[in-house]
Amino acid sequence: MTVLILTIIVLAIDGYFVYVFYQNPQNFPILGDGVRDVASAAADDAAVEEVSSRASITAVVHHATSANIVDNSTYIDHPLINNNPDAVLLATRVRDQDEGASDAHPIGVWYDANRGGKWAIFNQDLAAIPKGAIFNVTFSEGPGEAVFVHRAISANTVDNSTYIDHPLANNNLDAVLTVTPNWNPGGGTGIYNVHPVGVWYDDAEEKWAILNQDLAPMPKRAAFDVAVSDGTTPAK
Repeated sequence: MTVLILTIIVLAIDGYFVYVFYQNPQNFPILGDGVRDVASAAADDAAVEEVSSRASITAVVHHATSANIVDNSTYIDHPLINNNPDAVLLATRVRDQDEGASDAHPIGVWYDANRGGKWAIFNQDLAAIPKGAIFNVTFSEGPGEAVFVHRAISANTVDNSTYIDHPLANNNLDAVLTVTPNWNPGGGTGIYNVHPVGVWYDDAEEKWAILNQDLAPMPKRAAFDVAVSDGTTPAK
């Protein structure tokens, strides 16, 4: 009976944190040569959606300050993702009308092994991150059932779009996708995609795709961190 009671308590706590999250989802890349290392490039041509059992999701609000800004990057300091190049991060810029700091540039995330093994949010056009910029950030320590890294390869890329192949999203117009460009998943060098991105559903293909909204061609091996829900259950 004691074991049964403890199990019920644990499940209740876990369900509470999932509910809270969905009610309130709140090397630095100036020098990249645009080419991933050989081992990473070979991996790109294999499975697109990387899935494992690690999927604990954390949400934080990140403020860009003089202490964490270096040129076009603002560094995140969190024990769950420090020294973890396999983490999956999703970042959204927040406009703060009180401080007035805006950062209207295409953003992404990247892992800097040379600066304490920290992840950073960066402006892909190399513009300086302004002090006071605010970002909502959610992250997982690694890929999970519905939190993964998608890479654009020849087989899934058409013009300005790269198609996602995932059971929660395929043939599901009601799926909810959140996407952030990831310059270098796993560390190493990466690929820039200096364009505003979005998602769209292709009725003919019955798949969702990530697109460059300015219609610029999607670069091969561009990478994106993705969270997907089937529209009825939270990503996990």
